[in-house]
Amino acid sequence: LEERRSRLKGLIGTKKALIILDDIWGHQTFQQFVIGGLHCRYLVTTRLPTVALEVAQNNVYKLEELSKTESLAFLRQQL
Repeated sequence: LEERRSRLKGLIGTKKALIILDDIWGHQTFQQFVIGGLHCRYLVTTRLPTVALEVAQNNVYKLEELSKTESLAFLRQQL
């Protein structure tokens, strides 16, 4: 895992990137994937409200399943 983290971190470097972490079950899992630099942002999905609050604090959105069109509209609104 550490080798893969290091490799991804090297590939991202100082680039801007949106890293999507789907269905995270714990804050520790989220921390394992924090590999981007200062210009990276993370979109995390979880079914657990406590995990959402630990990871995102005030930037939590409770959403039902979205269609592709709805998902893209939501992302555009946030960026």
